Amino acid sequence: MDRIVADAWKWAENYEGLPSWKAPFRIDRALKGFQIAFSGDEKGAWKLILDGQFIEAWTGLKWERNKEIKIPAGEHEFRLVYYGNVYPWEKKNLPFRLKIAFQK
Repeated sequence: MDRIVADAWKWAENYEGLPSWKAPFRIDRALKGFQIAFSGDEKGAWKLILDGQFIEAWTGLKWERNKEIKIPAGEHEFRLVYYGNVYPWEKKNLPFRLKIAFQK
């Protein structure tokens, strides 16, 4: 796997009282980092978590960043947390597009 595509994100209930989505993934070799490409439908604050650890936070409708972080081979999970309210339809129809491309 070399990326997480935008439609891989699934509703994951509330996380610490805030709406969240997650995208599990599996890699067969360690990674050096990844590139984040985000666009949202509404202004707001977002937080990205990897395996329960804070990775990055941003605000606004569009955001891109390269993140250097070592990720060991194995199964992992990204979680995206939104600091705002989510309408019921947004649980299935994502209010954002988030693509993550891995750097080997």
